[in-house]
Amino acid sequence: MVDPAGHEAVIREARVPSTSVFFLGCFASRVTLLSQQRRALNLVDAILATDFVRTDGRVAIVGAGAAGVTAAAAFAVAAPELKPIDLFEKCDGPLHLQQESDR
Repeated sequence: MVDPAGHEAVIREARVPSTSVFFLGCFASRVTLLSQQRRALNLVDAILATDFVRTDGRVAIVGAGAAGVTAAAAFAVAAPELKPIDLFEKCDGPLHLQQESDR
């Protein structure tokens, strides 16, 4: 996870200014399963560490790819009081791109 000094940088990089909306790796040059998971975990850690979300708040995640599923799982484990966590996906199911993988 990110050290406390880096939380604000993670928030600043991912946040749409003047909103409570975050984009995760949209303009990233390196997109691997691991990098998406790492970005998701770092963002969730930063959001929770900076009290960006109320303890009784709600979280909505748009996109059930690797980053979205990882973020939803991280919120569920690290902040179980955030219920429900809404996960939206336009495809038929989560991890749509990974379903055809032979790994």
